[in-house]
Amino acid sequence: MKSGFTLIELIIVIVLIAILSIVVGPKIFTSGYKESADQIKFATIVRYAQHEAMVRGGGVCIVINGSSYYVEEGSNKILVPGEKSEDIGVEKNISSSISPVCFDFMGEPVYDNGSKITDNTTIVVDGKKVIITPIAGGVILND
Repeated sequence: MKSGFTLIELIIVIVLIAILSIVVGPKIFTSGYKESADQIKFATIVRYAQHEAMVRGGGVCIVINGSSYYVEEGSNKILVPGEKSEDIGVEKNISSSISPVCFDFMGEPVYDNGSKITDNTTIVVDGKKVIITPIAGGVILND
């Protein structure tokens, strides 16, 4: 009598390994995607706030609260298209050298009192940087 595995036993083991790799694989190899998505989403919302400021004649701001942020005009929060709530959360945290970051009628960054911001404004979203430049409010993504 020979000892060993039958073909059926080998196929069952291979199928079980395949099922495990399908379930576990995405959890192992997707680290960092949520943080990158939050960074890109924030940059997109900065562009949206700039556009709204140009359309409304200025005074649109992004207010940062540590784990979330929102867009406002005056003291009224603006619901960003595609969002369910005015408050937009991030995976870990969000911080800024300036808060709120407002935009004038040309889409350039200004302080909430209306004076021009002359240096780059750095916002860190889940450990990834978004830089708003003072000239024309350019948005730069950095890791």
